[in-house]
Amino acid sequence: MASGCLAVPMFAMHHFFIELPMSAFDPDFEDLDEIAAKLERKLELRPDIKDLIERNVMKDGTPRLQAVQQQIKKEHVCQSLERNLAHRPERTDLERRNILKAQDIAPIVQATIAELHKEQIHHSLSEKISNRPNYEDLVQKGLLLS
Repeated sequence: MASGCLAVPMFAMHHFFIELPMSAFDPDFEDLDEIAAKLERKLELRPDIKDLIERNVMKDGTPRLQAVQQQIKKEHVCQSLERNLAHRPERTDLERRNILKAQDIAPIVQATIAELHKEQIHHSLSEKISNRPNYEDLVQKGLLLS
């Protein structure tokens, strides 16, 4: 706040402040019309309460009602989390279903095992593809129709 200015609250419930020069409160001050015009311009530029609520600057309703609503919402979220955590499957169950990897092996070893398993599958599929019979052999054996 600038020195020589006073912040005047616009509404008791809301925190809107306008800085007025201290000379505005001097009864001998001659330029009250100018101050009134500045105040009027600032009030015209101020967003209305509905706009502030839409932009989540202010909350709708009285502060006491807001506090109660927030407390109810917090309790609901806590109850939901507790309920979900109570029904969460155990780690061993997730490991058995291959959702989690077992932690009894070091992570670097797990990565090596996974890579080796992947290479074995690739090799096995490549072997099967290279040894499969061609189209003519399958037609001669009566497995495919020509």
